[in-house]
Amino acid sequence: NLYISASVAKATSTAGEYLTKKGIDDTYCRTLILEYIDKFGSASKKELDKLLIEKLSSGLDTEQKKNKIKNNLQKLRASGEIHIGEGKKWVSSKLNS
Repeated sequence: NLYISASVAKATSTAGEYLTKKGIDDTYCRTLILEYIDKFGSASKKELDKLLIEKLSSGLDTEQKKNKIKNNLQKLRASGEIHIGEGKKWVSSKLNS
């Protein structure tokens, strides 16, 4: 796959396509995960997949997108921000402190 830079996208009036292919970055992905858990108390992997898959780069296939979500969940777990709670759902670690 060939990707163009933001400046090329702007010059060629393809900014929308550029953003679709670029998708959200890992930091924003983790922010959305934390916001979802904060608002709803917990989140299953399926719920997070539904929330995030369409927001990730269109250059990734579905399996790659699911792996990206899993990797971001693991980063949040490793940093102590979330953990697996009751019913195999992700919950905020700060709720238990």
